[in-house]
Amino acid sequence: ENLKEVQVAASENEGAFDQQVRGLLGEKLHSEQRIESLETELEEERSKSQQQAIAHNDIKLHYRDEIHILQSQNITVQQQLVLLQQELLAKSREPVREPSPQPPSIPSRVVTPPLPIETRGVCTVCGSDVTIEDARVKMETGEYVHAECYRMMETKRDTLIGIKIQDQPPHLVQMVVDLIDENGVSINDKVQVGDKLWSLDDVHVSALGVGQLARMATGPEGSLVKLTFVRKGTDADASDGDLY
Repeated sequence: ENLKEVQVAASENEGAFDQQVRGLLGEKLHSEQRIESLETELEEERSKSQQQAIAHNDIKLHYRDEIHILQSQNITVQQQLVLLQQELLAKSREPVREPSPQPPSIPSRVVTPPLPIETRGVCTVCGSDVTIEDARVKMETGEYVHAECYRMMETKRDTLIGIKIQDQPPHLVQMVVDLIDENGVSINDKVQVGDKLWSLDDVHVSALGVGQLARMATGPEGSLVKLTFVRKGTDADASDGDLY
């Protein structure tokens, strides 16, 4: 009985081994067929590439090209290989030629005449023309003013009581912006463009800078400042005024 059991077990093992061997042989056959199929596809692709090169008159060498005559002489296969190697080596050392850049086309220069300066109106602050470039609109009235005049109206700092003055002594008045006394009466006629500032609160201003004058003149809002100035075209006569 033991012998029979051993024989049965050996038979089963042999059958399993045979089945395993057949499976491996099948996989090998499948792999060989796959390799053969890939080689066929590669051959077809190379042949297709060669045909395309011939159709486009390509002068490059391709797989399985046949060389019959090189440099007008019949040569052996060994000579073909040597000459081809030399030719390929020489080509590999040639620098890549880039197409020469085309010079940029220079368009003909057309001189455009300057546009005429268009005015928007008259500045309600200084009375001179307001152009498109420097026009500003007073939102509360809709009137046109210069950008510089508008800036001086909007801020009291770095300006001298609404008076634009020359930066270096003697400080000539260059612009007057709506000067009003404590009674609300306009006193623009007292300070005019071209007047020379003489003193500020009894302080001589000939040696002061425009920034110092502005700081002294502005002070706390609503304070009174005494200006002494000389009218252009007159002698040393001075007009005094208490200005905001």
